[in-house]
Amino acid sequence: MKYDCLIVDDEQVLAETTCEYLKMFDVHSAYVTSGADCLKFLKNMNQTIYCCNKLIEKLLNINWKKEG
Repeated sequence: MKYDCLIVDDEQVLAETTCEYLKMFDVHSAYVTSGADCLKFLKNMNQTIYCCNKLIEKLLNINWKKEG
């Protein structure tokens, strides 16, 4: 399967919730809960990987910053 986004977070519930949220916007995501699992996941993927903390904000046209 091809993923648009990989969530790496040691809090499993937060990672799962983030993936569910992204699914509402047709963003196919997966999650891992450690750096070691991230490396294992990435080694098995055969696709271009982009790392950017602004990627989701840009893809979904959402401003994550709190105003005020």
